[in-house]
Amino acid sequence: MYNSKESFGEMTNLDFCQDLKNYPFVETPEPMKGDVCPENDSYDNVSDNEKDSQLKEAVEKVNETGDMIHIIKQELKCQILYKRFQEGKNAVDTEVKPPIQYELRPEEETRILRRREQNRKAAQRCRLRKKNKMEELEDNQRYMLKEKENYERLISQLQKENNQLRLLVQNYSTYYPTLNWGENASYPCT
Repeated sequence: MYNSKESFGEMTNLDFCQDLKNYPFVETPEPMKGDVCPENDSYDNVSDNEKDSQLKEAVEKVNETGDMIHIIKQELKCQILYKRFQEGKNAVDTEVKPPIQYELRPEEETRILRRREQNRKAAQRCRLRKKNKMEELEDNQRYMLKEKENYERLISQLQKENNQLRLLVQNYSTYYPTLNWGENASYPCT
């Protein structure tokens, strides 16, 4: 029979999954009648076939993935249900229910429509600001490119002028070899 002190980590044999009688939920006590445990919510209303199919699904998942977590989860679920019914509580409903759609009041509808319109206008203003900023950046880029071209022309012109002046100095130095052409040199007056 099932040993409640047995830990989940020690259960490695998959054969225990084949015999459903090894699980504690099979021996659940009769549900309490009345307000505490209504008969339509009782765990006994879940058929043995459904319990067995849930367990078989877990075993199939273990066989597919090789991970025991699916069986452990199923056994934990069964133990939790067993304990809840021992305490006289209802089964926990784990089904995901779709959200309930309520009808909106007219003032809520107008508020939503007003917010949508505000968001639409704000998005339009944001797009316009972004467009203006991009145009400004493009204009700035064109201006900078023109400035760069102007400076490159100026640099080229100054380099030509510098080369011409060097040639002049070189020519004068050949005609006036005795003159000192350094930084502190005195130049002849012309």
